[in-house]
Amino acid sequence: MLGPFDFVVWLAGFLAEVFVLAWAVRDRTMLRYRSLLVYVAALAVDEVLSFVILRRYGFTSNEYVYYYYYSEAVLTLLMFVAIMGLCSRMFREQQRSGVLRVFTLVVLAVVVLYAAAVTAVKHQLLATRFAGEFNESLYFTGMILTYALWVMLLRRRDPRLRLVLVISAFGIYFGGQTMTYTLRALFPAATSLHYLLALMGAWLPLSLAYSFYKVSEEARVPLEQLAGVW
Repeated sequence: MLGPFDFVVWLAGFLAEVFVLAWAVRDRTMLRYRSLLVYVAALAVDEVLSFVILRRYGFTSNEYVYYYYYSEAVLTLLMFVAIMGLCSRMFREQQRSGVLRVFTLVVLAVVVLYAAAVTAVKHQLLATRFAGEFNESLYFTGMILTYALWVMLLRRRDPRLRLVLVISAFGIYFGGQTMTYTLRALFPAATSLHYLLALMGAWLPLSLAYSFYKVSEEARVPLEQLAGVW
C-alpha cells in the first residue's frame, strides 16, 4: 500500500519533469536534447496515467500491475533513445566522423535488441515477469553504456558541464536500478527496498531539472577538475 512517503517522492519527480519541459520553452538551447525531452515528456504522461489507474483500480489490481510493468519497459526503451541522442551529441562535440557515430548507434541498438531477445527466450511465463526481467537487462546494459560515455568524456580537456551532469545522472540512475533489482532478487522479503526504488524513480528527473536550470549550455569544466588528475 502506498503511503505519504510514496506520494511525496512521486510528486517531487512529477514536478521536476514538468519543470524540465517548461524550462525548455524558456531555454531554447535545451532543444539540442530533443530525444531527452521526449523521454521526460513520456515520464510526465506516465505519471498522470499511473495516478489515474491507481486511483480507479487500486494498487493491487491487475490493471495497475500490467500497466506498471509494460509502461516501465516502454519508458526504458525511450530512455535508450535519449542515450542515443546523448551519444550523437557527444560525438559532434568531439568532431568524430559520421561513420563512427553511425556505427556506435547501431551497436547501441543491437545491444537493446539483444537484451530483449535474451529475456524473451529465457521465460515464457507471466507477462509481468517478462517485463520485469526485460527492464533488469536494460538497466544493466544502460549502466555499462553510460559509464563508457563517461570514460569518453574524460578524453576531452574541457567537456560541456551540462552534458557531464546529464550523463552522470543516467549513470547513477542505471546503477541504482541495477542494484535494486539485484537486492530484490537476493532478499525478496526486504520491504525496505521499496523506498530505494521510489527514490531512484525521482532521482533522474530531479537531477535533470538541476542540470538544465543551474548550468548553461556553454559552461565547460576543465579535465583537471573533472577527473582530479591530468
